[in-house]
Amino acid sequence: MKTIDVKVCACTTCVMNGSMFLANSIEGLSKVKAKLGIDADITVEMCKGIGPDNHSDVAPVASVNGEVIEKAKSEIVMEKIVDLSK
Repeated sequence: MKTIDVKVCACTTCVMNGSMFLANSIEGLSKVKAKLGIDADITVEMCKGIGPDNHSDVAPVASVNGEVIEKAKSEIVMEKIVDLSK
């Protein structure tokens, strides 16, 4: 089974721009992955230092298997996870 590693930035700017909501949405995806046909383990980690040093203009920032996503929205990140799981 594949593992998909998702990291969501937890710096102050990202948190103020929705990174906590983003992380919660992705964790919710793990609960319904069988219904969506996702055959992968999804790990979600909150951390700092994703993307450029000063990323206030592109917050929130996340990464999926190392690919940085700026201005990350749950729909974009979840779509990436579904694509990688196939």
